[in-house]
Amino acid sequence: MTTIQHPSPPRRSIQPRNIGSTILLAITLAASVGVLVLGFTWPMYSGSYQDGSGIPIRTSRTLVEANGPRGAIVMSAPLIATVVIIGARFLLRGIERTVLSWIVVALLAAFSIAGMWTVGRFLLPVALILALAVATHRTPR
Repeated sequence: MTTIQHPSPPRRSIQPRNIGSTILLAITLAASVGVLVLGFTWPMYSGSYQDGSGIPIRTSRTLVEANGPRGAIVMSAPLIATVVIIGARFLLRGIERTVLSWIVVALLAAFSIAGMWTVGRFLLPVALILALAVATHRTPR
């Protein structure tokens, strides 16, 4: 009796040529979470005033405390971009994945540059690492 061996379906795994890109995506994901945490914890706004008796009082507020939900959305932009690119890596193939990834990187970079005087200085490094991750990703031929 002979047995027929059917070829197994291709496994979706990280290919050795994409390990550098995968490491960069992991760094970007960690940095994106870090930026979001900064938005909730780092005092970006400070001031002082005198109360009725002339005693100076110093105040400070985080970006999210000062700007509300909009501040949280702004600081989550790198995380959203990174998750979209990771999703595209697993759900899309070929040119669609590449085009979507570069559009997301361009939007994040433009958003970071537009906000350079405020939060852009925190977002731009994440956008650059994400661009490097997309640039080093190799598609199978």
